[in-house]
Amino acid sequence: MKEKRKLIVLGQDGAIPYVVAEGMARGDLPHFSALAGRGVFARVLPHPSAVTPGNWAHVSTGALPWTTGISEFALHRVGAPFTDWVHAFAREECRAETVWEILGRRGLRSATISYPHGRPRAGELHAAIGGDGAPSELCPFTTVARSRGLFTSNLSPADPYGWKEHEPLELVGDRATFAVGPKVGGKIAPWCELSATLAGSGRVEIRESGRLVAEVSPGEWTPWIECAGRHQDRELGCELRVRPLVADRERAQLALYVGALQAKETFADPPELSAALRRKLGPYTEPLSISALLNGWIDPQGMLEEFREQALWQARAAVHLTRELGYACVFAKWHAFDKFYHFFFQKIDPESPLYRPEEMEHYEAIHQGILQAADAMVGEVLEGMGPDTLLVVMSDHGLMPSRRHLYLNNFLANRGYLATTGEPDGQGRLQVDWSRTRAVAHPFTQIWINTQGRDPEGIVKPGEEYEAVREEMIEALREWKDPETGRLVMSQVFRVEEGAPYGLGGPADGDIRFFCEPGYSMFRTTAVTADRREMVPATGPYLGDHGSCLPTARLGRGSETAMLVMAGPQVRRGYSRPYPLRISDVLPTALTALGWPLPGQSEGGVAMDCLEP
Repeated sequence: MKEKRKLIVLGQDGAIPYVVAEGMARGDLPHFSALAGRGVFARVLPHPSAVTPGNWAHVSTGALPWTTGISEFALHRVGAPFTDWVHAFAREECRAETVWEILGRRGLRSATISYPHGRPRAGELHAAIGGDGAPSELCPFTTVARSRGLFTSNLSPADPYGWKEHEPLELVGDRATFAVGPKVGGKIAPWCELSATLAGSGRVEIRESGRLVAEVSPGEWTPWIECAGRHQDRELGCELRVRPLVADRERAQLALYVGALQAKETFADPPELSAALRRKLGPYTEPLSISALLNGWIDPQGMLEEFREQALWQARAAVHLTRELGYACVFAKWHAFDKFYHFFFQKIDPESPLYRPEEMEHYEAIHQGILQAADAMVGEVLEGMGPDTLLVVMSDHGLMPSRRHLYLNNFLANRGYLATTGEPDGQGRLQVDWSRTRAVAHPFTQIWINTQGRDPEGIVKPGEEYEAVREEMIEALREWKDPETGRLVMSQVFRVEEGAPYGLGGPADGDIRFFCEPGYSMFRTTAVTADRREMVPATGPYLGDHGSCLPTARLGRGSETAMLVMAGPQVRRGYSRPYPLRISDVLPTALTALGWPLPGQSEGGVAMDCLEP
């Protein structure tokens, strides 16, 4: 079946509407401005918790959290131990029908590119390209080895948090060798051997098995280097690039960034699509490694080039799939904003207590480079898409600078709701005694009452006792104050069923939900620590965050709120919407413009003011 109209969704994870609007006003983002001039610009309210897997599910289904079953970054399934949680990005964890499933039943082809719940593939007419949308540093669908930083012993990479993940590089004369391949049992299984020779004048000769591949200077990439080997019981062809950071023959100093080992023929399902897309567009690079910049493995320009390459590849793939290969819709997700803001928001926003004015210019240049890449991504699709294509460019949430990190389970333990036993482990964490624990925060922004008959080691009786414990805890959380400022920490605390206006109240949504005041974020651990501290100054690496606050929250340059720019058939032209949409409204509005049916569990509204009469 052929469909004249097309839908392309470019997901720019973590993009902040106010930052994008400022860039458009300055004239720095001409393609965003062109798209907004042809269509609609709006703020978008994410559903709680404002995190990646749930909100991209709301975009692809039009459903609310109580229907998708995803209101957290990781999931607790009722009846499972509170020590367990579930990866929220796999297709089977989204309980609502996606747009690519309903289009498949109509005989129409769809593709997802690094989009949550796009893996595993949903039928013969769905193509799953890239990973499942998880923002890890190793994507099992596209790579067999993550990026690496190699340094001679007389060089010290930044490594601000002492992770010590860089690798030694030993020069013998002017030459160093290193193996390339996946890690097996903590060691690299060598698929090939590369060597780097200091050639003078700051040049480095890269050889593969003695064959000269490239001669490059710091800040230059080698061509793609191919290698092959056996991985997870199959033969794989892969490729990678190398980028020198330091090459000083006189001082015998050499530092190399070795990019992730990318799969050549298996980054898409069906696999034959990998070869077709690679021939047309070149290698697909995933994941985006922000830790490489943080740890000093790559220079800022090198990181920006990796980020931009993926953005343009996704954009060109969307155009090629819809115009040349007969696909009706493409959903892509690019994770650059989210990664940068998580690790570096404190560098560009004076609202962060860790802001240093002398660092602003350097990091703001990187920030602007990501904005320019995002704009180029939009421009690539605008130039290449067909006249009957509806283009949606949006984010799933924004981010804000963090001032204080909260340890919610320490708060519960200090007030007798959570009990511990034994001595702390080597990382200072205490073991929970479930036989005496009445409540726990799990995974991050959900509080569960340890209830008899529902939870494996439940001790609180359903009914009157359950409600009494809930009421006590809600009052305690509402009164929680920052000891340094005297400010209340929480903006809202409520029974989960009272979260119906946000789409909360399903069986996977917990018993108590809350929103923190801007600047406070849930520290990303469910542990109870020996020091029992309930809040600490924001510490790395997550110094920008999201998911803890109201969907409307703002602080400094940041916000929890997401953005939307869309244009195409039946979309109102030049309209800046004065009020935000809910994120679950985006798909029903877009599909109504196209005249397509809605997925079976779609619950969002249609913003008729965004459409032509």
